[in-house]
Amino acid sequence: MSAETWRVIESENARRWYTLGIGGAHEDIALRGEPCLTIEEARRRNAAWLRDTAATAEDIEACAQGYLAGWASALRDASAHSIGGNAAEHTPRGFAVYGRVTDGRGNVVRVQRSSVVGDPHCYVFVNDSDGREFRVGVPGCDHGVSVVSPHLNATEARALAALLVAFADDADEVAK
Repeated sequence: MSAETWRVIESENARRWYTLGIGGAHEDIALRGEPCLTIEEARRRNAAWLRDTAATAEDIEACAQGYLAGWASALRDASAHSIGGNAAEHTPRGFAVYGRVTDGRGNVVRVQRSSVVGDPHCYVFVNDSDGREFRVGVPGCDHGVSVVSPHLNATEARALAALLVAFADDADEVAK
């Protein structure tokens, strides 16, 4: 990062705007937006995005710096474009979904690529048959909240393992 960029993000407020810019870049990357290659383009995009807010010129500059840094990181990381070759489907935001396994209780386990830019990561989501990730009002559970957990037999466990291996294989391809 250049000395100029560090100067721009010295204050806590500027760091927040910089972080917001990185998040905006990740969102645009996930939506398969056009890459941002210059600070001028980052300034234009962020100024348009923040037009009807109380953001100052300094806020927009810090946000643009973060936005450009987010895109630069993604463009350096081939995983932002190539991972997902083994995916069964993609979310509306473009994230690779490696598949689902349904256990005997109707809980659905989904393996999905994380949106974090950098080394590939995945999530393992679990929803019950009603689509919930947790249940409330369960006696004996901390604060009455019970997280949905899969209850897998051997066949279901192997199916889940295969989905995780598919993700890992894609992640390994990116590292080559």
